[in-house]
Amino acid sequence: MSVKTPYLSFKTKTLQSLKTPAQDNYIDLKIINSICQFKPMIFLAHSESRNKHFVLKAYHPSNSSSISFYYNEARFIQVSHPNIIQILDAKSKSSLVDKRIQDSPYIIMELAPYGNFAELVMKESMYKDEKLCRTYFHQLIDGVEYLHYHNIAHMDLKLGNLLLGEDYLLKIIDFEFAYRKGDSMIFGNGTKNFRAPEIKNQRAIDDYRASDMYSIGIILFILMTGGFPYDEETKICGYDLYDLLLNNPSAYWTAYERCMQGKVKLSEELKVLIEGLIKQDPKKRMSISDIKSSAWYQMETYTQEEIRNIMSKRARSCLG
Repeated sequence: MSVKTPYLSFKTKTLQSLKTPAQDNYIDLKIINSICQFKPMIFLAHSESRNKHFVLKAYHPSNSSSISFYYNEARFIQVSHPNIIQILDAKSKSSLVDKRIQDSPYIIMELAPYGNFAELVMKESMYKDEKLCRTYFHQLIDGVEYLHYHNIAHMDLKLGNLLLGEDYLLKIIDFEFAYRKGDSMIFGNGTKNFRAPEIKNQRAIDDYRASDMYSIGIILFILMTGGFPYDEETKICGYDLYDLLLNNPSAYWTAYERCMQGKVKLSEELKVLIEGLIKQDPKKRMSISDIKSSAWYQMETYTQEEIRNIMSKRARSCLG
């Protein structure tokens, strides 16, 4: 299921479709992620002309997989939604004076300064505020609905790929593995414990958007509990929670609550929604419209002003 060669089929099309702004000068490149041979380097960059910080994502020019990631992500430059990170520019070869990214393709995107939701869930105990979790779940659904309407499946939805923007809005990031209707293949095997069974087992499916729905269910579970519903490969307290959730949900909840020793209790409305998303059969998973009509989803959420007041006290900006 993983791809060994670059996406050459849309390389030319991508470069022709990019609408880049006037030449900018990015300075003070500060690396903000660990360097890995196959993963891009992420920099905090300052634009002199706009007097603003952005994120610069540089891909390794000598690695074919890295170049493939660049071309796959760069083609989504025209995606525009409040809950999706905005790609502002993409260059197939670096014109920046910095030896660390010499000759590297790179992407410039908006900065989401308040970290990712994996950090927020744990550090800020978001799961203790159900209304806050529901509010951000609404934003996640809005962003995914936009993608699916445009026949795009993200294919790697997880808390680490959800950031908090400067306006305290949820931002979906990282389209390196994204699939668009008509693509001849998919590019990754998902992330352990977030991925749908068909992705884990490398099975062909009719509509890859259903894989996103499964991952949404996992994200919702973690938002509301602070932990995963299972481990794909390991029994917990003697239970195969992965198998139980997929094949016997009622037995799953009994086993899960025993493992948690009664410390986590979820409402029946929330359980119905989670079960509807985390299903073995992609065709039986809830759709976006199903989610929106569910009882738990329709409960109270915060206004944007209330979110600003709450998160301004919790979130810590990477800009200090």
